[in-house]
Amino acid sequence: MKFKYTESDDFIEIELVGNEKEDQQQQQNLNFYELSDVSNDKPSNKYYEQNSELATPAITKDSDVEKNKCCPKRKRLADYYPLTPEDAVILQRMSSRSFNIYFINQLLLKLSNKYSFRHFANKTAVLNYMAKALANELLTTEQANSGNFRFNDVGRFKEQYLANIESGTDRSMKAQLKRKIAGVFEADMAYKILTSCDFGAAVKNKYYIKLLKNITLSDHIKFKILQEVRAVHGNDIEQLQVIPFDESKQVTNGTT
Repeated sequence: MKFKYTESDDFIEIELVGNEKEDQQQQQNLNFYELSDVSNDKPSNKYYEQNSELATPAITKDSDVEKNKCCPKRKRLADYYPLTPEDAVILQRMSSRSFNIYFINQLLLKLSNKYSFRHFANKTAVLNYMAKALANELLTTEQANSGNFRFNDVGRFKEQYLANIESGTDRSMKAQLKRKIAGVFEADMAYKILTSCDFGAAVKNKYYIKLLKNITLSDHIKFKILQEVRAVHGNDIEQLQVIPFDESKQVTNGTT
């Protein structure tokens, strides 16, 4: 077999010059191998090419089925709306708070809009998520369950709550401390502290606060609370002892 080169300014052409006898011999060899494949009952390359389109989709389809079984499509929170009355009973038990089904579904929609990137594999995951949200909800059940609640009413509820605290006539030390906190802190923070903390008693030089919800109090906030504690209980109080929120007592993961 020979090669013929043709060179120009733009390219070099390589032309294959065939030899008839040599070509005939190669064709005979090729036919021999094809016949050998058939005689040995082995499928030829041509067979695979013709049948690959039939075989491949079946494999791909089976793979997709297995993939969907192992990893089902995750859904947005809103896709589980509305939750049923049975779901509400489960959530009340899991969160230890008696929010009604209307508020629960309103909260679900609010969280879905706020955290649209969150997706859930199944109903159990949704209920666990909602139970934690309800356990840490700052609104009281009385506020949330009142009439046709809307989340744009939250600001009004907070203002009314703080106003009631500040105008109270209870002279107990706990009530005095709450009034001071309501007056010193910015409204949102005051509401958060007052609805998330159980103000205990002073023991020697420590004052104890128990967290009722899963919130974080910064060192600055703790220092300001300690100042108000000392204003009520005296300067002998040197330390604010915060008892952490025990989530295991509020939300159980075994409910389905």
